[in-house]
Amino acid sequence: MIPPDPSPPPVSEPTLESGLAPESIGGPRDGSHLFVDATAAGHRLTGLERYAREVTSALWTIAREKSLRLTVLTGRMDTWADSLEPFPGGMILRSPVKIRLLTDHLWVPFQVYRLRPSHAFFPAFAPSPFIFMSKAHTMRTIHDTVLWEYPETISWKARLYFRPLENFGLSRYRTIFTVSQRARRDLSRLFPSLVGQIMNAGNGLNASWDQPPDGEDLEKNRQRFHLSGPFLLFVGTLEPRKNLPFLVRVFARVLPSFPGLKLVLVGRKGWGSPEVLAAIQGENVADHVIWLQDVDDESLRSLYRMASLFVYPSLNEGFGLPLVEAMACGLPIVASPEAASPEIVGQAAVLCPTGDIEAWNKAVTDLLKNSEERARLSAEGLSQSQSFRWSFVAENILGKVLEIQ
Repeated sequence: MIPPDPSPPPVSEPTLESGLAPESIGGPRDGSHLFVDATAAGHRLTGLERYAREVTSALWTIAREKSLRLTVLTGRMDTWADSLEPFPGGMILRSPVKIRLLTDHLWVPFQVYRLRPSHAFFPAFAPSPFIFMSKAHTMRTIHDTVLWEYPETISWKARLYFRPLENFGLSRYRTIFTVSQRARRDLSRLFPSLVGQIMNAGNGLNASWDQPPDGEDLEKNRQRFHLSGPFLLFVGTLEPRKNLPFLVRVFARVLPSFPGLKLVLVGRKGWGSPEVLAAIQGENVADHVIWLQDVDDESLRSLYRMASLFVYPSLNEGFGLPLVEAMACGLPIVASPEAASPEIVGQAAVLCPTGDIEAWNKAVTDLLKNSEERARLSAEGLSQSQSFRWSFVAENILGKVLEIQ
């Protein structure tokens, strides 16, 4: 339940879950105190949640090294932050309430009022309007412009809840971070009055993705997922803007040339998933499509390493983290040239016009037949993926924190 006293605790009262008392919290020389709402970084990770978890972990590492003051809020059942190494200036607080709305609109604002941070950062979702009653410099990562430009690809419930929150916060954020230059340009175009507040902080990839799984792990996952032959791989939530019915139709045209080929879809069910399932049935390829909803990172790395091609026909992406994951694993890519994809992949992918089935059919077929071209794209991807690290993102964010006093 919400603690009854909203005033800051006396210095002698322990408040940290780690057992540290407030008087042991060291601060940077400039007095900044960064507050991060990581309550979205739960155990079910989509791109937004993964960004929240990884960028918070990277911020924690840098704050510990530089003796900065950092407070991280996590969800009631979250355990991922337990592995973060304690340090005097770091505080991790776990929500005491199970209902997400209460966490977002009561508990998180309460902690901002209680702790009085100089900066409050929201890496995944728009904060409660109550946040703006505090004196904290509010910083927000907006990942794409789908909510304004492609609202039809989002469920009506999401539009009803998120759009008012986003619109309310836009002019009130001190800094708006984006995850790509394309997202920064799109946001600046839609909201020209905010141009001076928008900064591309980039996106990242954990260095562990550079370490290939050993042969035993690959074989274990090959058997576990029943993947005895070649397969195309897609990773992402099954929702309309991922354009998966189109991908299924492309696969149905490629399949006659490669009878043993599979299409593996990795991602949780989104609000548009019935259309994907209908396309699979309609194209009569159900025996060749494998849908995996819950895959841990180790198994996902194995899938990237075992696949023949990564296929990503998304209609809109502020970034597209699976593209970087695929490149880090040396997997050749065929993708649509929408939004940030060209910026992310560089020369490491074949880009095909959105909705052009024949162009996609040809690109996928040609690559499956051309091992030399696949090897070239693989090498390009491995090099390109080195540009994306969470430490770079965290340094950009902290640089802005120290700049704004």
